[in-house]
Amino acid sequence: GGGGGGGGGGGTSGSSTRFKECPVDLGNGKICYVNVRRDISSSDKFSTMTTTLFNIDGSDCNMEDFTFVDTIPSDFAAFTELNFTPPYTARNGSKVGWQFPSFAGGESKAITYSVGRWLIPSRVNSFDVCGQLSAKKQAPPVNVTKNETKPPVRAESVPGRGKLWETTTPSGGGN
Repeated sequence: GGGGGGGGGGGTSGSSTRFKECPVDLGNGKICYVNVRRDISSSDKFSTMTTTLFNIDGSDCNMEDFTFVDTIPSDFAAFTELNFTPPYTARNGSKVGWQFPSFAGGESKAITYSVGRWLIPSRVNSFDVCGQLSAKKQAPPVNVTKNETKPPVRAESVPGRGKLWETTTPSGGGN
């Protein structure tokens, strides 16, 4: 999707995207996946990185107390230059965190980091795509009888899970 833009001559602009399916351990051998997508777009006077978190699994992967912690790389922008939407709920040095009371299967959440100047779009590569994802551990099922354990579902058994995807639009003047 996208399009738009174009206008004023000779300006510098560019964009870059990376995304990856990242595991969240809900306890009891249950692993759910969140697609973490990093999009950065830059122009002469404004740059925005949008981190989109998408809970790609179904209703059996509804999460409570979902937390996303990100480390802002030193080459991205000075912390004091950045505006965060929504505001972070915790910060420790270069780590910022957001906590969401719930994160349902099929739901997405977007967090933007913006700065009032040009940033090289490739700086998206400085971020750990997944960041740190966690959620409240689910209660164990009540109908489990002793000595009868199911092996945990292994993430590796799902083809294509955890692969990193990247796209880059070259930066530079217009036509």
